[in-house]
Amino acid sequence: MHSQHLEQIFGISHRALSLNVDGVSDEEALAIPNCGASSINWVVGHILEARHTLAEYLGESPPWDPQLRSRYARGSRPEPDATRARPLSTMLAELAALQTRLLDRLREMSDKDLAASVPGEEGDLGRQLAFRAFHEAYHVGQLGVLRRQLGKPGAIA
Repeated sequence: MHSQHLEQIFGISHRALSLNVDGVSDEEALAIPNCGASSINWVVGHILEARHTLAEYLGESPPWDPQLRSRYARGSRPEPDATRARPLSTMLAELAALQTRLLDRLREMSDKDLAASVPGEEGDLGRQLAFRAFHEAYHVGQLGVLRRQLGKPGAIA
């Protein structure tokens, strides 16, 4: 996979995420569905936490401290308390900033860059980015379902 393909995938994913959370308040984002699924707040935070891992892969320091990242890491539980959860609006702004940096970095990358190994991971950078793109798309799809569970119309036709 070439960097321009990854750029396109992450661009589509970010657009779909933005549509799925459009009009969702910070309070609504904390609602945990009766089916036991995660809240919108947790899913967006988890996507953002995964983007921090991408930042590390690309040689950047992740903006969140480890304690904050652990709140949204795989296996963590959604936080229903608004005083302890990161506001959705804040996370969306942080995600937009990371999106810009990720796309800028992908535009600079060559096939040789994508073939570089990633310390502590199996496979090269291109493979890790492709997996992370899939992971993100999976969770963006969840946001569409969670949006409807709030009684909001589907955002993507």
